[in-house]
Amino acid sequence: MDTIFVNGLEVFAIIGVYDWERESKQKILIDFEITLDTSKAGASDCLEETIDYGALSKQITTFVEESTFKLAETLCSRIADICLQDKRARSVTVKLSKPYAVANTNVVGVEITRQASQ
Repeated sequence: MDTIFVNGLEVFAIIGVYDWERESKQKILIDFEITLDTSKAGASDCLEETIDYGALSKQITTFVEESTFKLAETLCSRIADICLQDKRARSVTVKLSKPYAVANTNVVGVEITRQASQ
């Protein structure tokens, strides 16, 4: 299996369980990796033969910016669902990082892996 990935997609959203987290959007970073067979795209050099990670990043950005989830786990799961909508995707790993959400840390977050139901 092959992998396409995006690292460090910067998005601003309401996320968190504490009152101060619900007051304004905060920066979150999203990484995702999708496993799929890219052999057709490699042979044809056609974007239509693979998952367009630029378009997918835009779709995820719009979704996240409009969301107001409390748990990073929930948001990660919804992002995974979006990635797996393309039937070529076999699995996805999504990592959501919240910079400076916990004192004396650079980043905290959640990472999940989901398989396509084929």
